[in-house]
Amino acid sequence: MTTFAEQARDVARTETSRIAAIAAAQAADRSGVGIRALISIDDMQRGVELIDQIWRPTDGMSIMNVEVLQALAGTESYVCGVFAGDLILGISVGMWGLPSTLSLHSHIAGVADSARGRNIGFALKLHQRAWAMARGIKTITWTFDPLVSRNAHFNLSKLGGTARVYHVNHYGTLLDDLNGEDETDRLKLEWDLAGSRASSCAALEQRNSAQVHTEPMLSRDPLSRPSLEDTSAAHVSVAVPTDIEALRHSDPGLASEWRLVIREVLGTLLAEGGQVEDFDRRANAYIVSKGTAV
Repeated sequence: MTTFAEQARDVARTETSRIAAIAAAQAADRSGVGIRALISIDDMQRGVELIDQIWRPTDGMSIMNVEVLQALAGTESYVCGVFAGDLILGISVGMWGLPSTLSLHSHIAGVADSARGRNIGFALKLHQRAWAMARGIKTITWTFDPLVSRNAHFNLSKLGGTARVYHVNHYGTLLDDLNGEDETDRLKLEWDLAGSRASSCAALEQRNSAQVHTEPMLSRDPLSRPSLEDTSAAHVSVAVPTDIEALRHSDPGLASEWRLVIREVLGTLLAEGGQVEDFDRRANAYIVSKGTAV
């Protein structure tokens, strides 16, 4: 027999999922798009072509293929596209985590350059959130390049995620225009789907987080080079370049220098138990709470 407490939890989960679905639908409406599963081979092929348009592989090889998308769809994983009529504008692909973790790992998500500025990426992530919550998923994880400030702002500030893990050269060399020849260090984003941060972000609410004293641990000097600062503060800021993708083309040496410094500073902070709490867009810097490890 189901207990009252179990019934109450089921009702709460259903209500939370319903609210998430409404927020996702409203976001899609504001962006003027529809979001649905990729079903046909034609859907899959157009999804692969869009991925190539976004990442621009330099070796002539696609970074995703129809067979993999079809296999993931066959396991009822998250394989969805953003559409304006018949035109595909965005895609996101996620796969199940360990059953015990009740998690989904979002492997890839992107929006066509022509559709930027319409908050389509936000609508796509809210759709993924609602889809996952309806299936009892509690957390979605994904990785992103810690040097790409616009992704940091989106993932941490706009969606309400956090990060506790730093991966060094996680994917090895990726032959595409976005990564260049740089090593693929990644932050692992954790999105607590029903948490207060994610919920308030989905509802477009101003988050009233407590103000904490933050001191710079890594900043940019007048020539935009990394500059280490001496601080013992419990909460520190870690700056990144304003546009690492442009820097990789204009000054690959400086881009590589930033990679190594961020790896040392941010990687060490997280290895010692720290957590990335947010991203300060004005300072173009991570807000990190230090851990207690010695």
